[in-house]
Amino acid sequence: MKLHTNVTGGGKSIVFLHTGLKTGLLDFEFQRDYFSKSYQVVSPDLRGHGQSITDNIKNFFEDSAKDLLETLDHLKISAIHLVGCSLGALVAIKFTQLFPDRISSLVISGITPIKPDNWLEMHEEDVKRQTDLLTSKEIGSYFDQIHASDWRQFIHFGKDEI
Repeated sequence: MKLHTNVTGGGKSIVFLHTGLKTGLLDFEFQRDYFSKSYQVVSPDLRGHGQSITDNIKNFFEDSAKDLLETLDHLKISAIHLVGCSLGALVAIKFTQLFPDRISSLVISGITPIKPDNWLEMHEEDVKRQTDLLTSKEIGSYFDQIHASDWRQFIHFGKDEI
């Protein structure tokens, strides 16, 4: 699937992959403004986020990497500097594994190389916080406005991911 994408600036391409429940336009705002003066900045909405509509997140990371490839091919971009944070970092890693010839550089943040000793405790806390999002009408309304797909699927998806 081709991703809904915002492109600004000109020159070599930098792709910013957003965190979970954000969108291409809501994450990396300052970086996009700064780098678009010298680079072509590509800010896609990942699968199921923003205006990239899908309810199929079963193979999210591999499918998202393939979505990004299709989007870059559509934009006629061959090599990229790839930047991802959290969920976007995991997609960036998968993209780099699958399509290394398309990568000029890779920058990731918001992930750990190994599971910490207190992983289960951290995961349970995250699941509780994220479950609380589902009960807040104000938060639900906000996410309903920025996502055309059902954003709640990502909270349910993350509950069992250990």
